[in-house]
Amino acid sequence: MDVRDFELTSRDGTAGFGDSARISLLFHGVSVGGVALGGPRARRQLTLWRTLTSWARRPLLEELARRVIEHGVPPGEWQQALTSTDERPLPSVDVAICTRDRPEPLRLTLDALVPQVAPPCRVLVVDNAPSTSATRAIVESFRGRVHYTCEPTPGLDHARNHALASSVADVLAYVDDDVIADDVWLPRLRRAFTDPDVAMVTGLVEPFAQSTQAERMFEAFGGFGRGSLRRWLVAPRHRPIAFPWANTGRYGTGANLAFRRTLLRDVGGFDPALDAGTPSAGGGDLEAMFRIVKAGGLHHYAPQCRVRHMHRTTMAELEAQLRSWGTGMSAHVASIRAAFPDERWALHALDAWRFLRRLTSRVVMSAVLRPFPVSLAWAELLGSLEGGRLYRAGQRPGPARAWSPLPTGRPGVQAVNIDLATLQEPLPANGLSHLQVTATLRGVSLGSLRLPACDGWLGRERVRDAFIRRDPCRILGVPADVALAPILDVARRAL
Repeated sequence: MDVRDFELTSRDGTAGFGDSARISLLFHGVSVGGVALGGPRARRQLTLWRTLTSWARRPLLEELARRVIEHGVPPGEWQQALTSTDERPLPSVDVAICTRDRPEPLRLTLDALVPQVAPPCRVLVVDNAPSTSATRAIVESFRGRVHYTCEPTPGLDHARNHALASSVADVLAYVDDDVIADDVWLPRLRRAFTDPDVAMVTGLVEPFAQSTQAERMFEAFGGFGRGSLRRWLVAPRHRPIAFPWANTGRYGTGANLAFRRTLLRDVGGFDPALDAGTPSAGGGDLEAMFRIVKAGGLHHYAPQCRVRHMHRTTMAELEAQLRSWGTGMSAHVASIRAAFPDERWALHALDAWRFLRRLTSRVVMSAVLRPFPVSLAWAELLGSLEGGRLYRAGQRPGPARAWSPLPTGRPGVQAVNIDLATLQEPLPANGLSHLQVTATLRGVSLGSLRLPACDGWLGRERVRDAFIRRDPCRILGVPADVALAPILDVARRAL
């Protein structure tokens, strides 16, 4: 099965896609959904129409609403290409790739990433306990455009912490050594951190290939994709949050993950007893993401920052990966339990949900409906049963990790009146925990929303997306079916 992009604003159609293909639907380069197309033309048209009117419907409406807010372009002019009017300065980014003896996929990752990078941004390859000089040779072939450093202690989180210590940028991004970033991934990531309230960003991860059974089964099992809707996630500060917030994989993965560097440092970085190279074999990204959220940081899921991941190609490799999912999640829970005693009962609730609903239901579903082999569900379940023990086996004596959460705003609400079309800067909270935002759009009332501040700010993009999410059609000025009709018609004819 081919993996292709289908740009809805293009007239190229799907010629050359082959008999079957997994299609990523793009709207001006931003993913709005995915669909598997195959069979005769009428069947492909019906499948695409169903996707555009179901899974892709809401992302399309929200993208149209963003165009109306920023450019004043009505939905009927949806094919017109536009450029951002945001002239605010962009943060610097260090992109860290932690790798160990995987030179072939690393070269593909660097080939896609290096052309996007220019000062003040850098690409940093952390060679973790290498057994050969192959990784250094690949980095040197880029003639100074990639920075090389070696972390001698085995373990992915040791390498991640090495990158944190080496970075001097505003933002530290981590990508796996087997992903292919879109050619606009870095500019979009920098744009996602423009507002000062954003502490962490995860992006969309789609498959690079679907040619083997293992690659297809991984997607059927859930994969790394987390949808095409933007999310802004803020946990409460006045109570334990582990249920459900410790399930941080809901909105991203370490394959495409970025942090405000100083905050990651202040909350202790990564737990070296977790992830690849340790008995737990996973969970390091989940635990660091939880510490950011627990500290009061804003987590932004930004599907416009897309990469493609090279999945495992054999069923044996896939079973081992899913077992590490189970061990990693349970080890991550054990790490939180040790670091945050106040989360004890919330973690009990999370464990009950994981085992009684998610893990066992996957075993039952795989046995009854057979979307994937039952052996995959068993691998994750069995790994989950031993993750806590493996975490304790991987712990080593060392200094206590830092923990300096963001300040909590004073209880209270500040009223603010804005026009979304002219809002250019983030809104200061003046020490309060929430803002009551009353918004208009070029004179049209959009109502009022109570939104939490993060680190003393309410970012411009978060304000815009909050009103878009509430009612995109009010911003568009037309019903949803009217706004989407021309897009559906062009897509149907393109097949």
